Amino acid sequence: MSLRLAILSFFTKLVVKRWLARETDVPKVRAAFERHARRVHRAPPLADYRDGVLKGESADCPVRWVSCGGVTSGDTLFYIHGGGFIVGAPETHQHMTAHLCRKLGVEAVMPRYRLAPENPFPAGFDDVAACYRALLQSGRDPNRIIIGGDSAGGGLMLSLLAWLSREGLPMPLCCFAISPATDFTNSGHSQVENAGSDVAFDPDRFEDLRDMYLAGQDPKTPHISPLFAEIDHCPPVLFHVCDREILRDDTLMMQNRLMEQGAEVLVRSWPNAFHVFHLMVGYVPEAKQALDDIARFVRDHQNEAEISR
Repeated sequence: MSLRLAILSFFTKLVVKRWLARETDVPKVRAAFERHARRVHRAPPLADYRDGVLKGESADCPVRWVSCGGVTSGDTLFYIHGGGFIVGAPETHQHMTAHLCRKLGVEAVMPRYRLAPENPFPAGFDDVAACYRALLQSGRDPNRIIIGGDSAGGGLMLSLLAWLSREGLPMPLCCFAISPATDFTNSGHSQVENAGSDVAFDPDRFEDLRDMYLAGQDPKTPHISPLFAEIDHCPPVLFHVCDREILRDDTLMMQNRLMEQGAEVLVRSWPNAFHVFHLMVGYVPEAKQALDDIARFVRDHQNEAEISR
């Protein structure tokens, strides 16, 4: 563990975790999260952001387009931001997405999906699915699309794969998920085992998030908990997870589930990092290393696809 990561982890556990454990005002948490992103997150040079819409079948889908420097690839990154289904926006994650765009030479599109508790499931999922369908209808080749997401966005990414499988729609080239939320039944042991070691989240607050997002719906619904979904013809998937976080087992159980269905799955774990530490790129070396690992995974599959074209 780098000294910078150690210091940041200590501060997060001492200050951020305690604040999140007691703060129940959702608009206040959103404002703090967005303020933190504006003040702290570091975009790479030449990062470019612009709002837009994708024309859907029944409505326009608002999105945020991201690029960084020259776009040298015809591939597209479809990135779904996290935030516990109640906070976050493309703006809070666009810097990290820009870093990936620079490494891969691609343009990214980030869906601006609705958040709970004002818009519980299936609002956010419906928005992501509609946005992806609109991307396909715009003429983008699915074999030139990479889907990624973190935390809640990682769970939505896996739910999107399940929806594509059910609808018989073409799968993307490959996917990656950073500490995804995959199981709202809380069957993983890490919810209890890592309650003390997780520097950011308290399991009790996860219960609150679940209640706001589900609004009384069955947590085993596949598009809520992709752990229970059938995903035929799943593309290669890369997972990143931290050993000490409460969502650790969401990744490990999802890995086993996908492998049982014949998918190619790779898991990278960090023993001393915290939930979606990738957002701190520019501050801790582990964040850059993790984004480099994602870029290598994607490039490997881009190269394989290019050879077969």
